[in-house]
Amino acid sequence: MVTPPQLRTLTEALSPIAGPLHDALGKGLESAQTHMLENGLIAAELQPVMHHLARGHALHRLREAQSRGDLGGWRVAAPAGNARVLLTSGGLSLRVLRPVEHSSTPPPGHNYARRAFYINSQAQLLGVLGSQLIALWSEREDGLGVDIRVVRPVGTWRAGSSERIDLDFVFPNSREGLESLTFTPSDDDIILPIPGLDDADDDLNSSW
Repeated sequence: MVTPPQLRTLTEALSPIAGPLHDALGKGLESAQTHMLENGLIAAELQPVMHHLARGHALHRLREAQSRGDLGGWRVAAPAGNARVLLTSGGLSLRVLRPVEHSSTPPPGHNYARRAFYINSQAQLLGVLGSQLIALWSEREDGLGVDIRVVRPVGTWRAGSSERIDLDFVFPNSREGLESLTFTPSDDDIILPIPGLDDADDDLNSSW
């Protein structure tokens, strides 16, 4: 179980990318939506295409932010597969994915690299700053920007089973918002923030 002091260390480490990640994903989604509308690609089954395009735009914007020095000590990892978005800082990793099944964390499926990421054995050796985290992004209902949740997996699970995570919090869109979070343990041993104080997801996250 992650303790509140450890989470404070973690949120401080994440604070440089709070604004840039929201900006990259929000503007990336806006660019993708514009492309889809201008080309008449409005069928529901084409939504995954829009999300892949948004991720590509976001990756480009994050690279530009890194070149300007706007990510602090964070770096954009070289893309692998279908334009993955992975940010690293020291022993920390933050992998950007789409949620599945009403905001749930996608299961790792059978991909060996993804399963190793979910097991998070590095955190057991290096502590909280060795965590491998997942940023789950989705469109806001009002259409203005995106919402991001950060979770830390601690094992693997099958599609339809309960996710195995020990950390789950809404990722604010600014350094100040992240630093103002306070945390309290839940009854399920997942740390929850208080603001102010299998392959089921292949179509969404095929870029591992």
